[in-house]
This record gives sequence, structure tokens and C-alpha cells, in this order.
Amino acid sequence: MNKKISLYINTSETKPIILVLFSHSKKTIKKFSIKKEYLSQKLLLLIDHFLKDNHQSFKNLHNIIIYSGPGSYTSLRIGISVANALAFGLDIPVYSFKKQEKLETLLTKITKNNIQNFSKPASVFYQQHI
Repeated sequence: MNKKISLYINTSETKPIILVLFSHSKKTIKKFSIKKEYLSQKLLLLIDHFLKDNHQSFKNLHNIIIYSGPGSYTSLRIGISVANALAFGLDIPVYSFKKQEKLETLLTKITKNNIQNFSKPASVFYQQHI
């Protein structure tokens, strides 16, 4: 049985796009570089391949954490839209971060605070800033 995992998405820049899968026992970071004009076409496919490469599937996602800025407006909106669509379809929460923090620091905070204990996102926007 696969453990529930979290997916972190950062599309503030397209070089690189950062995807991270993590659970309490494991963390996998992958950086992708794609042209900005292809981001809307490729992001969901990248996430799908990233999950499969790590022997996971969308049904194993427990929540999604999205970096919401600052950064490229268009790239951020694409990332947020994909995160919201996935969360809506999977019926899982989305959390967003605006602070520019090192990824390791952010993931440590999430793990220590047990992201499950944060408040559920608003259903209208399906996004919660923490």
C-alpha cells in the first residue's frame, strides 16, 4: 500500500520548474526546464511522469503545495491553475506559499507542522495561504 504524499509545485520561473514529492519518510526533488510558451501544455504531463517515475499516482496525493509568487505572472497562474484543477478533481486541499524561502527550509517547516493540521482551503478559490 502506498503512503499518502504531498506534491510541491513551483512555476515562478520556467527554468527550472521545481516539483517535489514528499512524505514523512522520503523526499524527491526534480527540476525541469521547459520553454515558457509550452508550460500550459506540458506541466500536467511533467507531473504525471514525475509521479510514475517515483512509483506513485495521482490517487496517492494527500495535498498540493503551490508557490504563488513572486515570479512570472503567466507561469505562476499556469501552476496555480493546474494545482487547483488537480485538487478539485482529487478532492484534496491546496496550500500556497508566497514567501521566498529555500526549498529545504520550507519542506522542513511543512513536515514539522504536519500540513494535515492546517485549515482546509476555501472551496471557492481552493487555495489557502500558510
